[in-house]
Amino acid sequence: MRLMVFFYYLTKNLRVGLESSHTGEHDSKFLFYGSSANQLNAMNATIDALKSKGEAVTAIAASEARGTEEQKARYQPCYFSVSDELKAIALLVSRGIGLYQVLKRRRSESASWYFNHFCKPYVCLVYFERLLKEVRPEFVITSNDHNVENRCLLAVAQKMGVRTVYMQHASVSEVFPALSVDYAFLDGQAALDVYKKCRGNRPAHFNGPRTVDVFLAGQQKPLNFFRRNGASCVGVALNPLDDGDAVVSLVETLRRASVEVCLRWHPRQDEEIVRRLRTAFCADKGVLLSNPNRESVSGFMEKIRFLVAGNSSIHLEAAIAGVAPIYFESTAVDQPDYYGFVRNGIAKHAVTGRDLLDMLSVEDSSWPNPASVRYYSASFHTEWEGREGGLVADCLLALRNGETDLMPINPISLNES
Repeated sequence: MRLMVFFYYLTKNLRVGLESSHTGEHDSKFLFYGSSANQLNAMNATIDALKSKGEAVTAIAASEARGTEEQKARYQPCYFSVSDELKAIALLVSRGIGLYQVLKRRRSESASWYFNHFCKPYVCLVYFERLLKEVRPEFVITSNDHNVENRCLLAVAQKMGVRTVYMQHASVSEVFPALSVDYAFLDGQAALDVYKKCRGNRPAHFNGPRTVDVFLAGQQKPLNFFRRNGASCVGVALNPLDDGDAVVSLVETLRRASVEVCLRWHPRQDEEIVRRLRTAFCADKGVLLSNPNRESVSGFMEKIRFLVAGNSSIHLEAAIAGVAPIYFESTAVDQPDYYGFVRNGIAKHAVTGRDLLDMLSVEDSSWPNPASVRYYSASFHTEWEGREGGLVADCLLALRNGETDLMPINPISLNES
């Protein structure tokens, strides 16, 4: 069954008859890749800033991540050629049996439920090697450092001597891999503190960069300040682990108190849960639905006055936009306040439904604390706020040109050995 899922992944990304599946600039200095809508949103402004300066940029995205016309115009889809797939199948035949046996012996559940994910590198490594040979970039930029596709790209780039760049797209965790790139653009000190704790997560056999130049460049998704625009809705945002019935119950509680709700699910939300939410509230004019594949985070924030969510990095985005974040667990979690937003003064904690309704009745202009927000997003209330994409672009150009004295911000050298 898991192999069938893998072969579906191969066939849905196949473009028959095209060995070179990408159009546009070859010899682009900058190659961007994203595998989700959130990743693309973190890179958009930097891509646009580089292009505005006359730079050749190639931007590639997983086909399912290109949900809007704007994203389709900015990013070319990731397509496998026939030879990519034949090479991948050859690797699967020659190595897959041994891999399955090792997984079955060490982690039986991984072999049973996730074997298709372990097979993905067979095609991703082949595809990215071809892509880099076609484009011949000086820098490879991605905004994820732990998904299979992104790590395959970074591995190929490092093998070929291409400089690697990571741009943070969401809050990070101590279970993440150690930073394994040449340059990392992190949101703020909070992310750097976490990645320092991740240094022990590096595999013993790793041969890539062991010293990373880290830039604290601020949160990269474009957000405007909306706090006093008269919005009356309460935003409810899900994460992929939220239970659909629990979210429905939460929204119904808010509606019984005559609270207008704007409900937004995660881009990777289970489709069955999305259908459950659509069915539950399709007839309620007091509940707006925000599809993350069609509406930007900024568009969502513009509609709301408060943000209610559990363990999700959207709390930080709300705080930057001037929307008051409230941490509330509609679904029980193993690690409450996983990202430290309550502990570090970004979000208030509502333990019960009554607590939540009480918080929604109070407008507190001092919440959240700007210093707390700046700990997570270094550009907050600075000259670079709202221009973070241009900041990253300027740093990349200075690195490309060897003009480190012209860096708009100074890097922090993080030794990963």
